[in-house]
This record gives sequence, C-alpha cells and structure tokens, in this order.
Amino acid sequence: QNLKNAFVSIEDERFYKHRGVDLKRLIGVILIDIKSKFVKSSSIQGASTITQQLVRSIFLSPEVSYKRKLQEIYLSLQLEQKLDKNQILGAYMNTIFLGGRALGVEAASKQYFGKSAKDLNLIESAFIAGMPQSPSVYYPYSPASKKNPSIYLDRTSTVIKKMYENGYISQSQYESAINDIAAGKLDLQPEPTVNNGYNNEWFTVSVINSVKKD
Repeated sequence: QNLKNAFVSIEDERFYKHRGVDLKRLIGVILIDIKSKFVKSSSIQGASTITQQLVRSIFLSPEVSYKRKLQEIYLSLQLEQKLDKNQILGAYMNTIFLGGRALGVEAASKQYFGKSAKDLNLIESAFIAGMPQSPSVYYPYSPASKKNPSIYLDRTSTVIKKMYENGYISQSQYESAINDIAAGKLDLQPEPTVNNGYNNEWFTVSVINSVKKD
C-alpha cells in the first residue's frame, strides 16, 4: 500500500478523483505552452496522469506533438471507462521503466533491495516511486549518483513529503522516514553485474537469428 500511495502522491495526486485526464494540470500546462511560444521555446509540457502514462507506454510512440497528446487524452478517457483505478495503477506499476534492467516494481524491488515489492518499507517504496520522472538521473549506480547520493536521496525525501501532504502518512511517520534517509538507512543492494548473454543460448540464439531473418 505504501508503494501505491507513493506513486500516486508523486506522479498523480488527484489520480482517484479524475477520469483519466487532470483538467487542472492540463489547463496550467496549456498556459505554459502558450507562454513558451512568445519566448520561442518548442518544448511541450507533460501534465500526464498515471492513466496517460500507461496509455503512452502501451499504445503510442514517444513522439512529442500536439497530435500525439490528443491521442493520449482520448485513449485515457476510454481506458478509464474499461478499467477501475486499481487495475490501471497495477498495470502502470507493473510495466513502467524504473532504471537499469527494471521494468515494473517487482523487478525494481529485487534489483535495488533484493526483496519482493510486497516487503518494501516506507523509504524503499518512496525511492522506487521517485524513479519514473528520470530513471537515468536517479539511478543510484550511475557515476554521478555514486559521487553524490543526494541526487536520489533528495528525490526520495520529496516523495515522502508528498505522501505526508496528501495524507497517506502521519507526521511521526514522515519525520521518522526523513531521519532514516538522513541516517543512511536506505539499504541498496550492491551494483548488479551485467550479463549480456542469453539463457539457454544453444536454443535462444538460433531462434533470435531466425526471427531477425524473417
């Protein structure tokens, strides 16, 4: 539950109130985009809800354009009519990229903490929920993060603060979690070794070559 609350708090705090699109965020971003035209900036702001992020990763390309944004909005509204909030959040958490070789929270939990997602504590949950915004920046095994752990520790603290502001944890839980982060109690696994080989290469290599040929 902490993991679910952490994702909602940092990625889409009105997730349980909107129907796929957060109009408040969307209007704010439209105003920012209009303003950017006057300073000749071509960036299109996100404002994507968890539903929109799920739709984008499953059905759409990573292209940044107004057309793709409209497609994302339309499909998100449709998806919210087909699935309930728990199904959408579950699909999102089980497919999102979370740094390294981790797709989904179970893979991330094992990669970073050597345990199942159901066994994560509060600050471990906050750490994982903080990854989606920029997995490469907050990846704890990158040279920059090794040199300056505050890159991902500050992000973890931000998630904890948002959880407190959204009423998911008490003040005592908030203070305890912040103190635990400062005390170095985010116990990360050693950096995983990279294995570029395939399992059962005698079979998989021939299959891969066949698929490439086809």
